[in-house]
Amino acid sequence: MYTKISVYLLAALLAATGFVPSLADYHHGDLVPTARRAQFHGQRTHWHDLTARHCPKFGEDHAVAVPIPKPTSWREDDEYKISLSFEGDRHLTGWLLVMSKSIREAHEEAVANAGRGKRTSRFDKDNKRGDEELGVVPMLDIEITHGRGEIRAVKADTVAVGRKYLKTHRSLVEEFHNHTVWPKHLLVRYRWTEKTDVDAKFGSTVLLGMCAAVGVGCLISACAAYNGSIADFVDDIFAEEDGVFDDADAVGGKHGGHGGTGGRHGGTGGRHASYDDDGSTGVGGAMRATAYARGGYAKSE
Repeated sequence: MYTKISVYLLAALLAATGFVPSLADYHHGDLVPTARRAQFHGQRTHWHDLTARHCPKFGEDHAVAVPIPKPTSWREDDEYKISLSFEGDRHLTGWLLVMSKSIREAHEEAVANAGRGKRTSRFDKDNKRGDEELGVVPMLDIEITHGRGEIRAVKADTVAVGRKYLKTHRSLVEEFHNHTVWPKHLLVRYRWTEKTDVDAKFGSTVLLGMCAAVGVGCLISACAAYNGSIADFVDDIFAEEDGVFDDADAVGGKHGGHGGTGGRHGGTGGRHASYDDDGSTGVGGAMRATAYARGGYAKSE
């Protein structure tokens, strides 16, 4: 019985001090709710939730192709920016440029420089030289930092799609740079980085937990000594306190008895005074006569 009580109290203590592993927000492979919105012509759309196949999976690196519908009154030289939201706006990216005149010019530059041993374009950061007319297709690179089952931070940038991927997906290049083909598919790459935090308060928490555990152990031992009855333990404590107060009252009563003796002495003095009033020459009368004499001496001075 006492063992069960000890286990329950210790579990409650560990839960209170944070030693019981808390339920994580996410587990490996869980879908992270994601939404997107767009900006073009100086206007911004509302948030639209991504489907499950386009959302990131917790702790898994992968890439998806998010369809982008055609904006109203779209022109070839317009800029199209996109922003992503994770976990219900807990983590937001900035406005990421995915279509613009500069990207189209970079694509034309890459095609023109293909096969000349030159850098394909200023957007192609990973590939230094090009040998085919693959062009430039933007991709969103999302770096998600996580730790202990929760997302800590999100960073996003626009980069060029790798040439190895473009070689096997030439249709993506044609679709993206043909302003008459909609919806377009934007590649989004999710990369996960784990961050392990060092809790500066861990030592003090451990010390507090140990002290509390010792206190619980003492309480359990005290309960065991009284057959597991806390009420008996509390009654004995109050009984000891009542005994202390009773001893104090007894001592005060004895002192009061000595005061009664003084009263009796006072009574004796009274009898001496009455005896002197009758003309006796007792001790009281002599003291009284002496007092009068001293008083008269004082008056004569």
